[in-house]
Amino acid sequence: MAVNAVIISIFNDIINYNVNKVILKVIEFINKMQKILAVKVYKKPIDFCNNWYYTLISKPVS
Repeated sequence: MAVNAVIISIFNDIINYNVNKVILKVIEFINKMQKILAVKVYKKPIDFCNNWYYTLISKPVS
């Protein structure tokens, strides 16, 4: 897994004050993590998001 490489490159960009690159890499990193999580949980990222969302909005307030 290339997580370490991503983190190292993020730190390098922070050192170089390359804020735009840092933000893009963080977003990319979060997206990758969500996809990995979604594949593990529901096999499909779209299903994962939909199920999570519908579970959230359909829960009765106790």
